Amino acid sequence: MPRRRGTRRRANVYAPWWAKTMAATGAVLMVLSLTTVGYAGTFLAQLNDAVASEDLLGNGRADATADITGPLNFLVIGSDMRDDWNSAHSDSIMIVHVNKTLDTATIISIPRDLHVTINNCGDLYLSPCQSKINDAFAVGGHNAAASVQNVADTLTSHTGVAFDGAAMINERFRARVW
Repeated sequence: MPRRRGTRRRANVYAPWWAKTMAATGAVLMVLSLTTVGYAGTFLAQLNDAVASEDLLGNGRADATADITGPLNFLVIGSDMRDDWNSAHSDSIMIVHVNKTLDTATIISIPRDLHVTINNCGDLYLSPCQSKINDAFAVGGHNAAASVQNVADTLTSHTGVAFDGAAMINERFRARVW
């Protein structure tokens, strides 16, 4: 049947069911994606705020914006710090060595019961003293930085390895990076 002149055929205003389904699915996925990104950003911000940063080793290398060149050595300590600091020891001690090209890392674990000469024995013993390496951590008193520094000094005197940074994690999974 021919159309009359001057009349227009009315377009179908209803979209097909599959188009509506795809549009609804896309809207739901977009809302879920934005929510996930928001939660991830909040979580990362809280995680970054939970890590304290100090110049623990006193070598002035706490500036993270400086150009990094290898090789690098880091001291990593796991501690059982308690309210009674004198009973705190380092349960795990590791040396992380990053090669000159900064593309390979090697981890060496130091046995916590390794007997060594500790140059600074604090109030525990007369200095220098022969004791377990994890006793070097307890010498720092109530100062975490002094404790880690004493472990670093003890390891440096025994291995010749100088440290570019240190990290410590205690029993409550609070991390400190220096």
